[in-house]
Amino acid sequence: MSHSATKAELFGAKPTGGGGASSGGGATKTAPVSKTKTAGLTAGLTAGLTSGISAGLSAEQKLSKIAEAKEMSERGMKLLKKTLFQWSPDHLGAAPCFDSSSKLYRAAGELELARVMMVQSAKSHEGYGALSASAVALIEASKIAQAQHNTNQAAAHLKEAAEMFGLDGSLDRCADTFAKAAKELEEAEPVEALGLYRRGKQHKYSPSNTQCFLSLRIFHITFYTSLVFTAFSLQHWTYCVQPIRPKIR
Repeated sequence: MSHSATKAELFGAKPTGGGGASSGGGATKTAPVSKTKTAGLTAGLTAGLTSGISAGLSAEQKLSKIAEAKEMSERGMKLLKKTLFQWSPDHLGAAPCFDSSSKLYRAAGELELARVMMVQSAKSHEGYGALSASAVALIEASKIAQAQHNTNQAAAHLKEAAEMFGLDGSLDRCADTFAKAAKELEEAEPVEALGLYRRGKQHKYSPSNTQCFLSLRIFHITFYTSLVFTAFSLQHWTYCVQPIRPKIR
């Protein structure tokens, strides 16, 4: 379809005659603007500007999910406000709102907003004393950060989740989550990963659950082997580049 044909379809055909506006004057009437076409174009442009658009949804569906997510987040924030008849924040009612908002944002492809809402859900769960539920929400936030390829943020959420499990008394889950956080940082922050493996080992003494212990041992072996190999390589390189001195008789 040519540019002129598209313009005519959206904004109406250009009048060709100079007659009056009456129906019998022979003048070509200007076609009314197609509201459906204009609304579709606006929705498409708006959807194109949103970050991380997910596949499988139309532009209208994505905008609808974003609107629902915003509504749920506003409802949750309203429950946290103190009023004349509500003297303390209603974390129990707000947590499901933030959780639903996060899921809707994630379905629409807005990963950063989904992560923020899931963190807010974790805070609300913590607010009414459900520490395990708070830890689970933080693990979900770490998965969203992994989808964003944000390794440090994912590890930070896992670390907070492990601490929540520890406060709740779930020592095995605490140790497993510390091990997951350490694994996220093995390449980027090996020293911090080693510390997280050690923290996980402190919370896991059950003989049937040895994942953190084995991970710590494997990391020890690889870490110190790389250090020894690097030192040997430097020493060998220094020996090879030494200048050849002539023998003195």
